[in-house]
Formats: sequence, C-alpha cells, structure tokens
Amino acid sequence: MSKKPPLSQTNPYLKDPAERRYWVLTTVTSSAAIEGIHLSKEELEILRNEATPTFKHVYGKSSGSRR
Repeated sequence: MSKKPPLSQTNPYLKDPAERRYWVLTTVTSSAAIEGIHLSKEELEILRNEATPTFKHVYGKSSGSRR
C-alpha cells in the first residue's frame, strides 16, 4: 500500500501557505463558535489581520447545491 501525499500538497486551497493559514483560521473560528467558544471583537480582528490572504478569492460561488 502506497502512502498518500498530505492534503497540504494535493488540495489547491491548502497549497499556498497564506491561503492555507486563512482557511485554517476561518475553519477553527467557525468550529469554535459552534462549540460555544466565542472570541472577542479584538481577538477576531487580530486573527483576521494575521490571516489576511495574499490571493484573490471569489465569494458566493459554489459548484454544488445547498438545501
């Protein structure tokens, strides 16, 4: 059985380090809120500033349907 490469090498959203950091922070923040862990406005601003991506992303586009 051959070992699969890590997602950071195969997922196009994770290949770029700046983009990967942005998506990881976005996902962690969202998941934390779902679990009841809410960050202050100041903490969210710090995270946003640290995770500012250097790529262009088009929001609102989806390849799948949502019900």
